[in-house]
Amino acid sequence: MSARSQAQCVPSCARYRSPFSPEGMAAGREEPFCAAFPDGIPADIWGNEFDHRQPHDGDHGLRWESNQGAAFPTYAFAPGILGQVSDGESLTAAADVHDGAMVALVPSPDDLERLAVAGGEPLDQLHLTLVYLGDAVELDEATWAQLLAWGEEMAASWTGPVEGDAFAPALFNPTGDEPCVVMLVSGADLAEFHETVLADVTDLVSLPEQHQPWYGHVTQAYLEPESMMTVKHLAASATCTGPVKFDRLRLAIGGEVTDLRIGPTPKETPAVEPPEAAVEEAPVELPVLPESSAVASALRVEFDGCLRCFGPAHDGDCPPAL
Repeated sequence: MSARSQAQCVPSCARYRSPFSPEGMAAGREEPFCAAFPDGIPADIWGNEFDHRQPHDGDHGLRWESNQGAAFPTYAFAPGILGQVSDGESLTAAADVHDGAMVALVPSPDDLERLAVAGGEPLDQLHLTLVYLGDAVELDEATWAQLLAWGEEMAASWTGPVEGDAFAPALFNPTGDEPCVVMLVSGADLAEFHETVLADVTDLVSLPEQHQPWYGHVTQAYLEPESMMTVKHLAASATCTGPVKFDRLRLAIGGEVTDLRIGPTPKETPAVEPPEAAVEEAPVELPVLPESSAVASALRVEFDGCLRCFGPAHDGDCPPAL
C-alpha cells in the first residue's frame, strides 16, 4: 500500500474518462475529460485546487460522483482548499478514514522529466515510497514533529542524492484496486537508504503492515480497471529506463508535504577581503661599474720577472723551487 496525492477525478469519480478509454480513443482525445467537462477537465479541478463536490463554472450541474462506492480523496488536497465540504462534515472527520502518510524519495528534476509518461501522473506526484506510515490522523503533532526532525537529520547525513537504476516497467494490480504502470528501481545505494529509513522510522512510529518483499518503484500512470490500453503505457515506460538520482526526501501527511534536500548543506564560502595595496618602495640604486676595459686597466700591475715561476727574470730553465 502506498500513500499518494492524486487527482480527485481518478479513479474515484464515476464521471471521469481517460483519453485511453473506448470513448476517448473513438473521439481521438489526448487529455482527460468527463461528463461534466466533455472538452477537458479544468486545471484547478485536475490539480486538486478546487473541491468539485462544490459547483464549478461550466460543469453543467454535474459534480463529483462516487465510482462504485469509492470515497472522495480528501487526503489529496493541500490544507485550506477543503474549506467546506458538500455533506457538511469537517475535513478532520473525513480525514479519519482517508488521510495517509508516507516517507518517500523524489527524483531529481531531470529524472522527473524522463520518468513522466503521457496521460500519467503529473511531475509533482512522481515519487518512490520508502515507508507507508498509515493514516495521518494516527500521527499526533508530537510524533510528526519528531519525524520532521529525523527527516532533516537523515537527509543532511547522506553524502548526496540517492542513486538507483530504473531497470524495468511493470504492471501492478492488473485485476485489483488501482491498476498502475510503474518503473521498478534497484541499486545498492537505494537499498541501503531504504533499510536505514525503515529502521529509524520503526523506532518513532508504530507502522502498519508493509508490503513484503519491498519493491522500489515509481508509479507512472494509474489505469482504469476496464481499460486494456496498458500496452501503450508500458511501451512509454520502457523508454524511461536508466540511472536515476533521488535528490529529495519527502514526508507527507495527508495534504501536507515536506521535501528535504538530500546531502550536506553547502557551506557558505567566507568573503575574501581584498589584499591591502602594496607600498611602493624606493628603488635601490646600484653602483655603476666602469666598462670592462677600464676595469682591466685599473687592475693591471707591472711585472718584469719570469712569468712561469714568478721569480726574478733569468735565462734558461727556471731554477728549482726553494
